[in-house]
Amino acid sequence: RAESDARQEAELVERGPMRAAARGIWSPRAGLMTGARLSPSGVVGAFAARWASSLPSTPASRSAATPRKKASALMNELRTAQTAGPKPFPEIRAGDAVEITRLPFSSAPKPDVLRGMVISKTNRGIDSEVLLRDILYGEVVEFHVKLYSPLIQQVDAFLAAFRRHATHT
Repeated sequence: RAESDARQEAELVERGPMRAAARGIWSPRAGLMTGARLSPSGVVGAFAARWASSLPSTPASRSAATPRKKASALMNELRTAQTAGPKPFPEIRAGDAVEITRLPFSSAPKPDVLRGMVISKTNRGIDSEVLLRDILYGEVVEFHVKLYSPLIQQVDAFLAAFRRHATHT
C-alpha cells in the first residue's frame, strides 16, 4: 500500500506541480508544501520530509508580508532608531535665520559655513532637511541641507522669525 501511494504521489508531481500541491504533496517545481499528506516511505516522501524542516510550520497565507513590506518595516525601524535620541540641532522653523557649519566632503580640511533664511523645513525622520536662501555676490542661492547628515558639524539659529499671534478681543 505504501509503495503504491509513493508511486501515485510521484506520478502527480510529474504531471503537474499544481495538481500535486492541490493534493497536499510537496513539489520542487511548485515550491510549496500544503497539508500533511506526505507518505513517510517512498522517494517523494523522503525528499519532501528533508525539505519540510526548512519550511515554516504554518502554510503561507495571503496576509504574509512580502519581501518589500519586510524591508520597508526594517528601514522604518532603523530610521526611528537613528532619530530617537536628542536632536543635534535647535528647533528651526520657516523664517529663521540660521548658520550651518558643514564639511563639503568627508575628508575636507576645513568646514564651510552656510548662512541663510529658512524657506522651508521638511520633516521626514532621518531625511529631514531645510531649504536655505541667501544672497552671495548679488546672486540668490538656495541650499537644500539634510539635518541629520554626518557632514553637519553645527547648526545655530541666531535670529528667530517674527511670528505674529492673533489676539482675540
